[in-house]
Amino acid sequence: MSISELQSIYNKLKDIKDYLVKVGPARRQKSDTVQNKIIEAQVVYSRLEFTSSDIRKKIENSEISADSLLTVNKLINDIHTLYNKILNLVICKDDSDSKESNKLSKMASDNFDLKSAIALLPVMTGQEHVTLQIIDSIQLYSSMLNENGKKQLIEFVLKTRLTSSAKLRLKSSYSSVDVLIADMRKYLVPKKSSVAIQSQMFNTKQGHRSIEKYGAELERLFVDLTIAQADGNDEMYQVLLPLNEKLPSSDLQMD
Repeated sequence: MSISELQSIYNKLKDIKDYLVKVGPARRQKSDTVQNKIIEAQVVYSRLEFTSSDIRKKIENSEISADSLLTVNKLINDIHTLYNKILNLVICKDDSDSKESNKLSKMASDNFDLKSAIALLPVMTGQEHVTLQIIDSIQLYSSMLNENGKKQLIEFVLKTRLTSSAKLRLKSSYSSVDVLIADMRKYLVPKKSSVAIQSQMFNTKQGHRSIEKYGAELERLFVDLTIAQADGNDEMYQVLLPLNEKLPSSDLQMD
């Protein structure tokens, strides 16, 4: 259902983009029909937020296979790209000016986009896995933004994604995304004993679970172990995670 909905969003946006290309730059600036198409694109694009929420739930419940997840990620990226192209077509008055078009295209990808942020970043619930997902999404989206976009992302997170208790634990403003993420890991993610997590990891068995569900459980434990070892240090976290993921697979139980 999620993939078919994403495909539907993509197809409708593609039809709108193709129409805008066909009518040309002059009519794009004046036609009422074009304005209606732009509104339609905004409505279609807003559906991504609700679909993304459904996808997140399915990921949490291990209801999406690895192959399907790759398809989902590609479709979401394609939808964002397609929507930005639509916006770019409306902004550009002269399609023959390739330099200006490229400049605006770059701005569209570097600038903070509210709808993209809403689709990518879930609202904090107090559940640890949701907090970790927010942190990962902040890292992903911030890598696509310019400096001004990163500042807007920080404001968006602090004002709209946090619970009341989380707001009390964090500062009211941050100078960088890295500092925000470090504080989120330090103050919002419960500390666990690395020894206890390692013990749980090596005692975890596949049993009757599918490979996907067993792998998802191990991946979660790898992340927990890394967080415990890094103790709020984001640079240490980035160093430790790939090392932990290389723990000997022979030590893990597949019975």
